[in-house]
Amino acid sequence: MSTRAPIGHLAIADTELCTNQGCKTFVPNSRVDSKFLYFALLANVGNIQMLGSGTTFTEVSKAKLSNFAIPVPPLDEQRRIVAILNERLAAARKMQSAARDGLDAVEAMPSALLRRALGDGG
Repeated sequence: MSTRAPIGHLAIADTELCTNQGCKTFVPNSRVDSKFLYFALLANVGNIQMLGSGTTFTEVSKAKLSNFAIPVPPLDEQRRIVAILNERLAAARKMQSAARDGLDAVEAMPSALLRRALGDGG
């Protein structure tokens, strides 16, 4: 998670990596699903941003982040929540894509109407 300039960008690494001082790394243990942790942090980005301080740029310290509590249900419940969120996000992405396609069609309409009116392509 980026913890300065800007606070709150998140990713799950699927390979070993290093981060710099502008990031804090969360390493889940056997009781925490990494995708659940990702969604829990994502849902709390606004609250985490409010922990930031600084004059040149806002930063959240390791100490403040370490004291930020995230309720962690049993692992089976975490996985159930992740499955629901993944399903709903996939549906939202599908709707977003359909909306973009519709917008593209609407934006192309004036040109198509002009071509048709002028007898070129219709």
